[in-house]
Amino acid sequence: TSKIYTKNDLLNPKTEWEKDNPDLFLAKVISDPAYLAFTAKHILNYRLPPIQALMLQETWGFPFPMWIAHRGFGKCINGNSLILTNNGIQRIKEVINSDILKEKIFFDDLNVLSNNGFHKVEYGWNNGLTDNIEIKTSNGYLLEGVPEHKIKAIRNGRIIWVELSDIKINDYIPINRQHVNIKSNKYLDKNLAYFFGLLVGDGGYTVRGRITLTTADKELLTSATLIAKRFFDKEFKRVDKYSYNIYGVQIWDDLFQKYGFNSPVCGEKDIPTSVLQADEETIISFLRGLYDTDGYIEKANLSVGYCSKSINLIHTLQFILSLFGIITSIKTKHNKVYNRNYFTLHAYGKNAKIFYEKIGFGLS
Repeated sequence: TSKIYTKNDLLNPKTEWEKDNPDLFLAKVISDPAYLAFTAKHILNYRLPPIQALMLQETWGFPFPMWIAHRGFGKCINGNSLILTNNGIQRIKEVINSDILKEKIFFDDLNVLSNNGFHKVEYGWNNGLTDNIEIKTSNGYLLEGVPEHKIKAIRNGRIIWVELSDIKINDYIPINRQHVNIKSNKYLDKNLAYFFGLLVGDGGYTVRGRITLTTADKELLTSATLIAKRFFDKEFKRVDKYSYNIYGVQIWDDLFQKYGFNSPVCGEKDIPTSVLQADEETIISFLRGLYDTDGYIEKANLSVGYCSKSINLIHTLQFILSLFGIITSIKTKHNKVYNRNYFTLHAYGKNAKIFYEKIGFGLS
């Protein structure tokens, strides 16, 4: 047999104080969360999540520690995950500063939707890069988080809490079907939101200073022209049979810098942050603009659908519709002409009816 030596750089004193006070230095080191995680990994062969290392550090530092945490404590999900807050829909990475790692980030006024309504958040925590697990349901709903993150699952007719690492094929994941009111203090004009829906759906903005709208619908073009003139003092000019352009570096820059458009690449489009963080009526206006472009109704199977090149857009749209109590299904279709995949989002039956009643289309 041979011995394996593992070096822990934390044990190397670096400052003069650390060298002159070895006992105090050692006491400081062994209460460091990084050291606790290192020891657990190499001695106990256990991967200690950062939050558990922090708990051990706090326990070490107080004579009579007491921890209070609600059911399912220890959660950590991907930074791109969407949450509903009192400031609208946000991604966790937009709420928690990604530059601050493994430190408490306190909030003065942040409430997040949980099991029983909105709850005040005291502080957040960024674990940095971790080993994650992604689950995907048969309808296309996604969740990515650390293995010990707990979610509700249905097994043998019972709803139980299950860690992501223990989720199995054929488990059922409950989805909230109740309409949740989306509130926000951030203002975005509803007409502008509708215009953004048109741009995300039928717009092209790959070239800085040029925005293209491709449509054969005169009513849609008229609406887009009036809104562009009102808010940006720009008019669409016809380029070919179905393409119309407006020009200007400022308006193009505003889309990304002011209104939160994420990418000029069609296959990477997503819903702008200015829309996500708006109130419910404004989001509805955006959705109407979006569905006026690439949305459709299928009478044969009583469904409302939307099609896009961007899977990011489809997933965000699926999340938003769920807040209205609309359950949807994602499907992939391969286009032989363009040799690429397109993604569709369908609401069937009573879900299509809810879409019609609460959102609908903007065009007559």
